[in-house]
Order: sequence, then structure tokens, then C-alpha cells
Amino acid sequence: MPGIGFAIPINSAKLCTIGIVTEGITIRPWLDIIGLTITEDIARYYGLPVERGALVTKVADGSPAEDAGMSDGDIILEMDNTETRSIEDLVREVHKRKIGDQVRVFALRDSKEHFFELKLSKTP
Repeated sequence: MPGIGFAIPINSAKLCTIGIVTEGITIRPWLDIIGLTITEDIARYYGLPVERGALVTKVADGSPAEDAGMSDGDIILEMDNTETRSIEDLVREVHKRKIGDQVRVFALRDSKEHFFELKLSKTP
């Protein structure tokens, strides 16, 4: 019988291993937002000014994102000068950092540029 195999990037595996060895568990940072990847279809449907990025659909109450002033409908285009073309890009960049790290997020709100300074928190 054929088996099922799974693969994860080696750098992710190393980070998980370090967390498990030192803390007994892997805890990752996050922004405390829910979002989706902006595509051409999504941009057209919602009348967005861009066809790339991460659309914030929900900011958690009391989160670092809320404390920094982010809100539902913001479009994240960069984090720490690294382009964000999708929600996956954003998650990848967040996971490169540690809990407590400060990040700078460049976003659009109502077609106007905004910068937000956030301190990453741990995943609940």
C-alpha cells in the first residue's frame, strides 16, 4: 500500500524543534488578525484599489494590531519593507520573527497610506 507523506520546510522544522526542546511546546508570534489574499477577482468584487496584498477581515479585540490602530478593511502591502502579495507572504514574514519583536506594517486604508508599529504577541 502506498503511504502518505508530508513535508514542511526545514527551517520551519528547526524552529519547531528548538521551541519543543527549550519550552516543551512551539509558540509562534502573530499579529492577531484574520485576512485573505487579494486577487484580481476579490479586488474587483470589493472595489479595492490594488490587486495584491492581504486584506484584513478581522482585527482581534485587545490585540497588538488593534492597539496599533489597524482595523477591518486595511490592506497590508509590506511588513518591515518586505512586500506582501498574499496572506501567506504575511504569515511567512511573521513566523520569521519572535514574540515581542517590533514590526512596521505598511497598509492602505481608504486608498490612503498608513504605517503601523506593532509588537508581535504569542498565539493564544
